[in-house]
Amino acid sequence: MNTLLGIVRNIALLALIGSFWELLIPSGRLRGPVRLVIGLLVVSCVVLPLTDMLAHAPASWELPKTAQSGPETALAEGQAIAAALGEQAHSQYEREMSRQMAALILLTEGVEASRASVSADAVSGALLKAEIELELKPEAEAESIQSKVKNLVNTFFALEEENIDCRLKGGEEHL
Repeated sequence: MNTLLGIVRNIALLALIGSFWELLIPSGRLRGPVRLVIGLLVVSCVVLPLTDMLAHAPASWELPKTAQSGPETALAEGQAIAAALGEQAHSQYEREMSRQMAALILLTEGVEASRASVSADAVSGALLKAEIELELKPEAEAESIQSKVKNLVNTFFALEEENIDCRLKGGEEHL
């Protein structure tokens, strides 16, 4: 802030002195060179405080430590960030697939509530296993509905029936 105030003060002072000089100089051949000198003085009044400010710059203007340590460190940090983001994306993918599976199962007649949890391959994203917990309506037949749910999950999510663990809420029945 002090630098900016100094620049403004110097320019204002120089403008006053320059206009006074222009009044004293005749309008002949010397007018052009005098204007050039005044212009150079204005530029120097702006540049000198800026160079002082840059010469006394704080340490925050230095390169980050990763740039100073070399490309190997930067590469390792980049790979660590990529791995963390990959794990985060995989976890989010599994949550969304679980949510979609539970919503689809609710469309089955006789199912009152459902909860699903899936595990997927980290590389391909293919579903490996599904654990489903069902809450059935009182009049529903458990075995028939569990079979329908397994068939539905197999059809929509391409998951083999032996990898689908379908249970009733409370663990009373397991298919």
